[in-house]
Amino acid sequence: MAYSRLDYDRTMTAAASPADLSADLTRLIWTLHRTLRAVAEPPDGHHVRPPAQVEMLQLVLDRPGISVREAAETLRMMPNNVSNLVTLLVRDNLLERRPAISDRRLVELHPTPEMLTGGRQVRSGMASRITDALAELPPESIARIRAASPDLWALTEALAPPRATHHEGPTPAAGSNPAPMTSTGRGMTTS
Repeated sequence: MAYSRLDYDRTMTAAASPADLSADLTRLIWTLHRTLRAVAEPPDGHHVRPPAQVEMLQLVLDRPGISVREAAETLRMMPNNVSNLVTLLVRDNLLERRPAISDRRLVELHPTPEMLTGGRQVRSGMASRITDALAELPPESIARIRAASPDLWALTEALAPPRATHHEGPTPAAGSNPAPMTSTGRGMTTS
């Protein structure tokens, strides 16, 4: 279902309280997320992946070196389900498991070159779609979206659940666009 500017104006007129604004933002974010997923094209030679796989790939792209346990905590999934996802993505040559340098008993997850190339293709395609959509908006709308961006990132940080930090984690992969969050320590996994 497409939402028009009239729907937005009506909602924002009614959004006088913080609860109304929260409800409007929730609806907007879910709608934007579904819209972006609907227009996203998979990388060349790949099929559309289930949302859990996409989230796992994005997480490893944003935080290379993350453990299966950390990924499960971050994605709020059971470790065995994350381990199964990792097995599929390793089989498809999108992720690789590597022993941690600091402790060879620990396993870190890293993007493969194929995954990095595919990620660049997906981000480029998304950026192109968003650029085209922005071009259809009036300049004042683009200015408001640009002005709201830092506050939306701050809201994202405020919404993020607190995470304990044991050791500083790896830095994000070059060219990734990580959310502004802290890295966590490594956990032991047999995956």
